[in-house]
Amino acid sequence: MDYFAHPTAIIDSPCEIGAGTKIWHFAHICAGAKIGARCGFGQNTMVAGDAVVGDNVKVQNNVAIYGGTTIENDVFLGPSCVLTNVTNPRSQVNRHSLYERTLIRRGATIGANATIVCGTTLGRYCFIAAGTVVAKDVPDYALMVGVPARQQGWMSRHGHRLKPGPDGSLRCPESGYRYELRDGALRCLDLDEEAPLPAEFAVGKQVYDAFKTASLISTARTSRSRLNSKPRSNASCATASSSSAKKSPNSRLPLPSSPGRSTPSGSAPAPTPSCSR
Repeated sequence: MDYFAHPTAIIDSPCEIGAGTKIWHFAHICAGAKIGARCGFGQNTMVAGDAVVGDNVKVQNNVAIYGGTTIENDVFLGPSCVLTNVTNPRSQVNRHSLYERTLIRRGATIGANATIVCGTTLGRYCFIAAGTVVAKDVPDYALMVGVPARQQGWMSRHGHRLKPGPDGSLRCPESGYRYELRDGALRCLDLDEEAPLPAEFAVGKQVYDAFKTASLISTARTSRSRLNSKPRSNASCATASSSSAKKSPNSRLPLPSSPGRSTPSGSAPAPTPSCSR
């Protein structure tokens, strides 16, 4: 046996389990299940007999993978997320031969407590936020949030929200990979979607908040740079002068004479307010 199974786990025969896979406490792998290599199944997980799981799939605690579900390589299933296989279940109606197919494509992430309604396809490297309810197909790299799920942007292969940089390009802050949106579909320009990550990019070195803080600082600097690069206009000066003249109609009149002192004829009027340079 080239995989690990905790003594409390139940492994029914026959089934297929790839090398290096680890199956933890109280998990149940049903007869007929097909599981790839280097997978991880947390406590209280279940894989049904008609389910197919690829390589390097991480299944967190309390997740059931029902019949009719196909999961490709490198998928992450968060704690207590829910998969289904019948849209209209009734206890009195047997629909065991009518399980609807759900396809979760390579690299997708499903957050904790999210629900995936059966009969849908989740695109490569899409990101389903915690608690989201998905009832329709999801594009590659899409960030889906809410009930029902709505797309809120795009996520990189490393799990970072993609925003246009100063040059307008979409670039992952962790890997530096560039992405391009063309005809409504996002694609990585530097690495094929089916290619594995290079070893130097397969291990994280900074927590998410560090990238988030760096992104906020970069955005602030860009905004400041744009403001500083705008040419100054004299319009505000003219407006201020005009406004001051209207508010003070006597500002151009000579000041009244003080007792015992005369004002020379032809004295200059009070100066008009001007803008400092």
